[in-house]
Amino acid sequence: PPEEKPKQTLKQVKPPKPPRPGIGGSRTKKTAIPPEKLLRQEENNRILGERGEELVLDYEKNKLREAGRSDLAERVHHIALLDSSAGYDIVSFDEASGDEIFIEVKTTKYARNRPFFISRNEVLKSESLGDSYKIYRVFGLNPDVKDASEVEFYIKTGSVTEQFELMPTSYSASIKQND
Repeated sequence: PPEEKPKQTLKQVKPPKPPRPGIGGSRTKKTAIPPEKLLRQEENNRILGERGEELVLDYEKNKLREAGRSDLAERVHHIALLDSSAGYDIVSFDEASGDEIFIEVKTTKYARNRPFFISRNEVLKSESLGDSYKIYRVFGLNPDVKDASEVEFYIKTGSVTEQFELMPTSYSASIKQND
């Protein structure tokens, strides 16, 4: 059989400290993006997200196997491939209790403090699932590199509204009823 190449792996690190007030934040000046560039960005983000999900899927299966829970490792599944409206990407298990955990993977190629996008559905799902909901924040990922390297991530557990500062970036608008 052909020799397998070493794969990228995930290394868990501590979450970042919150930025000081007035540091970071959002930019108010927006630059026009040509439609072709926007389409390329969206495709690159999709590829990046899928790569992050693959890494987390492998990480979870390996974590359970190393804990002697191969039975649970076989049941880990990538729900986002079947149902993009679930509000999470992966269903896994706590290695100690065997309880289900619901993982939303957020991946960027930038540093750990870089904001990420999250949908209203994901926020609501985090509130309804409580501590069984986890954000796996994968950062610094270059999707073109697939050799033996470690990619860092951190985990935040529970309601997204309690773990992160949220800033609305888009709205759904409908006609108002005027009496």
